[in-house]
Amino acid sequence: MEEQVTDFILCAVVSFFAWFFGGLDGFLIVLITLSISDWVLGTLDRYTHDALDPKEFRTVVSRKIGEFFFVGIAHVIDKYMLGDTATFRTGVTFFYIIIEGKSIMEHTDNLGLPIPQLVKKRFSEFEEKLKEDEETEPEKPPDSKDDMSSIYKNIYED
Repeated sequence: MEEQVTDFILCAVVSFFAWFFGGLDGFLIVLITLSISDWVLGTLDRYTHDALDPKEFRTVVSRKIGEFFFVGIAHVIDKYMLGDTATFRTGVTFFYIIIEGKSIMEHTDNLGLPIPQLVKKRFSEFEEKLKEDEETEPEKPPDSKDDMSSIYKNIYED
């Protein structure tokens, strides 16, 4: 009986993650790999420089969990609001892949390991693209509000 309960709980957890993240595709595998690698390299970097701090450790773990929750939320938005696409999830996942990659390069550099020039160049290009996207966002009119009441007001007035 105890084995059946354990199997049921494991099945429920795996099913939830499959629903929440939309399955284990290449982007998610890369993000998981980079997140674990960043965490290990960051810990080694802090250990090497005598800067291990339990509070910072909790912060890093919390951020990693937050990244994955954001990816899951993006999948749910794609599935139930955008018609079963992977557009938003892929964009969010790719964004965090870039962030993790940059962090890995920083930790690698701090540890004194060489970084291939091609890798540095590619991540710089990705970062420039992200900056360009941020700069090209349309500006809001001066009288616009970001609160939800104005959004609902505009919806119901039409």
